This record gives sequence, C-alpha cells and structure tokens, in this order.
Amino acid sequence: MANTQTIEVRKCPACGGSLRYDARLSTLSCVWCGSAYSAEEAEVKTISTSLDGFTCPECGAQVCVDEFLASVTCPYCGNNEVSPQRFDGKFEPDYVIPFSVTKKQAIDNYREHVAQKGYLPDSFVSDSRIVSVQGTYVPFWLKDGVVDFDFTFILDDGKIRDTTYMDFRTEGTYTYSRVPADGSRNMADDMMDSLEPYDYAALEPFTTDCMPGFMAERYSVGPKEVNNRIERRVKNSALLACKDDVTDSVWIHAAADGSRSRAVVHHVSSKQALLPVWLIVVEFAGTRHLVGVNGQTGKVAVNLPIDEGKKKKAITKQIVIDMLIFLPLLVLLFVLWRLFLPSNVSLHNLSRVSTSNMVYVVGLPILMLLILVITPWLAYRSSKRKVEAAMQNVAEASDALDFDIGGLSFTRKDRRKGPKQVKDNWPV
Repeated sequence: MANTQTIEVRKCPACGGSLRYDARLSTLSCVWCGSAYSAEEAEVKTISTSLDGFTCPECGAQVCVDEFLASVTCPYCGNNEVSPQRFDGKFEPDYVIPFSVTKKQAIDNYREHVAQKGYLPDSFVSDSRIVSVQGTYVPFWLKDGVVDFDFTFILDDGKIRDTTYMDFRTEGTYTYSRVPADGSRNMADDMMDSLEPYDYAALEPFTTDCMPGFMAERYSVGPKEVNNRIERRVKNSALLACKDDVTDSVWIHAAADGSRSRAVVHHVSSKQALLPVWLIVVEFAGTRHLVGVNGQTGKVAVNLPIDEGKKKKAITKQIVIDMLIFLPLLVLLFVLWRLFLPSNVSLHNLSRVSTSNMVYVVGLPILMLLILVITPWLAYRSSKRKVEAAMQNVAEASDALDFDIGGLSFTRKDRRKGPKQVKDNWPV
C-alpha cells in the first residue's frame, strides 16, 4: 500500500483555478481566467494523498502514477500536482533549467523538421497524427573530473610514395566539466544524448516553482551507474583533443596505438539537474514514433520512417551518376588497351603470350572489370548511408567534444619520447 504524502496545489488567487508554468512568460498562468502570477504571488494549498494512486483535487479522477514521478498531470482536467517530498534527501536535484520552449513551438519545430525530410512516405504529413505532447523534466547527472592520459600516436605525412612514419607520445590531463548522462530508466539514452547540448548558463538552483503543468521525474539511475557512459565519452574526447594537437602541416595523419595508449578517468563530483524535454508521440500506419524536443533550445531528435521506393530511386540515381563518371575512364582504358596491344598477341591463344605481355593483356581488363564491379557497390553503400543519415538523427553520443561540456583544460607534460609499452589496452 502506498504511503500518504503531502502534495502542493497551486491555485489562482483570482478565481481558484489551477496554475501552470508558462514557458513563454516564465510565470504561472491560470488555465481558466488567464491571470499571470509569480511563484511568490500564487496561492499554494497542501493536501494529503497517495501519489501512487491519488485523487485529483480539481476533478476527482483517480490517477495512478509511477513511483519515480514527482510532478503529476491529471489526464482528464489537466490539473498538475507537485510532491516536494519525492525530491527530498538524496533525490533532491541541485539544478533545474526551466522550459523556455512552449508546447506550440515544440510542435512547430517538429513539423519544420519533418518538412525538410525528402525520403518520407508521401502520406506521412497528411496521415500521421500527434497522439500526445508532454513536457517532462528529465533527471540528468552532470559529472566533473579529470582524465590522465598517455597516448602514443603513429604519425605519417600522407604521401602516397616514400611515406615517413614517426611515433609520437604525449601525456597529460584533460579536465571535463558538466558532461551529461540522463538518470531515467524511462528515457532512451540515445534520444537524450541526441537532444544535447543544453546551455548550462541557464541552470538555476532547484525549485518546484517551474514544475506546474509539466511531468517531472526523480532519478531511477544512480550517479555510479552512468560512469561507464561518461568515461567512454571523455576518453574519446581526450584522444581527439590530442590527435588534433599532434597533427599539423607535416604530420597530417595520426592513429592511436592501442597497445601503447591508456586513459584513466577520475570523477571529482556529480550534480543532479532536471532538464526540460518535450515528448511527442506520433502515429503513422499503425506504428508510433517518439519525438524528443529540447525544451530549452528546440532541437528535435526523431528517427523517421523511410519510403523504400524513394530510397531505391536515390540509390539507383547515385549508381547511375557514378557509372557515368567512370564510363569515360573505362572507355579510355579499353582504347589504350586495344591500341597498344602487341601485334603478335592472339587473344584466341594466350598460351603463346610472353609473361611480360601477359601482365598488360590480362591485367588491364581485370582492372577494368574491378572498376565496373566496385563502382556500383561503393555507390550503393554511400547512397544508402546518406538516406538513413538524413532520416534518422537519434544516436548514442560517443564523444563529449560533440557537445557543450561547460569547461575544458588541456595540457601536455611531455612532447616526444620513444615507444613505451603499457598494460592498459585502451582504446579499443
């Protein structure tokens, strides 16, 4: 049986109606009379109820909620209740970024995003329908720390002939700040990663004043459980920072030697923040698609359906274009082959062809055949990747440098040393 808890009900002083946080005005607005108030001006009442199955004080509906929800919206009348107790103790966030993107703006951003996608089924815009739109405060862990690294790169000058190689060892520290990872089991990690970055300049000390009208979760994934995700990101970031640093006008290629490279992460602190996310559920052809919209920046993340007919046309078009580009080369090779074919060579009796002539007689046709086969295959792979990349922009983050991580410090202790074996086999 669920414990009885006290929840806060914000009411309009003028008419007694429910108040919601207005992202556009950064105020609490009455859903009935439209009056706007600051958090201090709103009338706050407390009632006792069971949040695992509470009775809406506005319309009397019985609503069941998840144990990790701390802000609940009644699906019947839209009334929103906040339970500060669910953020007590270890669950209390340090920061919150209030919604600055309204529901209408989130929907408009989604529709604008869809309008730019050329490989959608023709009927998607007309037949798809928005099932629900819900603003949610998602718990995130923001990690600060240091990466101690010792990388050995194999450098080369990029020349086709007489390439020069050199081992280059660099060690030092990489300081990271506010690298995020969501702390909700209900949210897909790749979608939350794709909604980054957030502007941390807007972080405010946690308060429930901006909660009315939105769902809010307390974390269900602890700070230690996200360590592996964050460590992978900051290790890759340190590696890329060093790689960019060692390449120059002479050494244009750099590859890390995994057997002689290591990186050790030291987490210094973890802060919990509630970050705003609009979740839009769209239904099309019996399938539902989840759309994420950053509640601060309006960035959209969604994997959209691909029209297979349009996909095949795009692939076919790319194959034809590539074949037309290489066709003159094939014709030229064939003409040269026939033109310089030794007069004493008989194609009907290759056994009489000398070894030196055989390389020319047989080798060039094999090269032309390879070009004829490899060109459409490469065109197929390239065009397929382009179509999928254009339609699916939800992906797990692998590198913190792709995002605004708040602070960065990079120093090198040692520039150039000979090879040194280390036990750590990172990176892989």
